[in-house]
Amino acid sequence: TIHSGSSILANSTDVGNGGKIAVWSEEHSIVGGIIEARGGAIGGNGGLIETSGKLGLNISLGTRVNASAPEGNVGTWLLDPPGISIEILGSLASPFTQTAITNTVDPNDILNTLALGTNVTLTTLTSVPAFPDPIAIPALNRDIEVNAALSMSTLSHTLPATLTLQSAGGIIVNQQIGGLGVPIGIVMNATGGDIEIASGSGGIFLKDITATASGAILVNDSLSADDSLVLTASSGSVSGTGSLTASTFNLTGSTGVSSGPLSGGTLHAISANGGIILGGTLNLLGNI
Repeated sequence: TIHSGSSILANSTDVGNGGKIAVWSEEHSIVGGIIEARGGAIGGNGGLIETSGKLGLNISLGTRVNASAPEGNVGTWLLDPPGISIEILGSLASPFTQTAITNTVDPNDILNTLALGTNVTLTTLTSVPAFPDPIAIPALNRDIEVNAALSMSTLSHTLPATLTLQSAGGIIVNQQIGGLGVPIGIVMNATGGDIEIASGSGGIFLKDITATASGAILVNDSLSADDSLVLTASSGSVSGTGSLTASTFNLTGSTGVSSGPLSGGTLHAISANGGIILGGTLNLLGNI
């Protein structure tokens, strides 16, 4: 347990890289306070801050995580409770609470860390733990679900950062992620399922959007990237009715590519074993 009044600092002062901090336990980790691994004010990269628990993870309200680097590459906050689905829910009493099968993280913790210029990685790729009583534990859900908005329009960003969602199952976005003009990118990687941008979610609006799924990618709300939009479905199709906007598109589907309206620059679309259908209005200034 790291209490809320504690501080763990692995900062560089003038020139140098931030350090590495790992908060890990064989059972449940409870983490609070201030945790920093900042790069030097004159030069140096941000460090790595890992918060993990073999059976569960709880991040207390008001926890401050900072691995920024004003004159170098930003660092990362890694949250990796093994074999447990992560749902982003804003209505809970604690930003990150653990039950037998589910972890949840409050969107404000993610937003505040990104705003400081720190990458945030949520992953369920770690191997499934051996629970003390496996008979009493239901089948683990290793999906990642975004069920509360990650609204970045009102945040003051001075450094770029990346939000990464790495799932051993699938990823579903039920609420909006992003804001216009913020230097934040998102990387989504579903190694055991599909990625879905649900209808009515509000979509994703960020600097760069990259999504790779072992199955299919279904886009039923808007995806808007200031720079590049990359969608890759390794064994399924890229499809949906949501509008796509970007300077550069790379759409790859194993069994087909279909889309809603497209607006932006250059389009690259590849389908290994199916057709390519571009629906709605095409407003492209580059090559196809």
